Amino acid sequence: MHKNKRKEMKRREFISSSVKLAGACALGCANILKVGCANEIEADFDNNGEEYISIDISDDKYSLLQNDGGAIVIAGNQIDLKGLLLVRVEENIYAYSNNCTHSGYELRPFQNGVSICTQHGATFNLSGKAISGPASGSLKSYPTELIENILKIFP
Repeated sequence: MHKNKRKEMKRREFISSSVKLAGACALGCANILKVGCANEIEADFDNNGEEYISIDISDDKYSLLQNDGGAIVIAGNQIDLKGLLLVRVEENIYAYSNNCTHSGYELRPFQNGVSICTQHGATFNLSGKAISGPASGSLKSYPTELIENILKIFP
């Protein structure tokens, strides 16, 4: 019986190690994909030398931003390494850091005027203000400019 306990323990250790390794591999692959996506958006400079990124909202990847209430999350970029949470409200598109003010977890795109933290469920309104905990305070916001289908986001 003592021998079976050792075998069982070794199996448990093996399974535990395997699960941890698989998780680490998956996380590593996700980070590679996220970095790859981030490279799709290039920084540019306006006439005053101010850096910005631009997004063509007529592109299929960003087309949700063509409609009032449309929202997306984009990968880390030169403006914000955590990524950006974008939402259209009437004729304006707002940009927020994709970073929960409670613990830095990512956020889900706005739906019915609310964005939810993927980890703790904190919620934020269209102004970026925390409306339920555990988050407090407002999301970092970035100035934007929409000219026809081109969205410019400034640091």
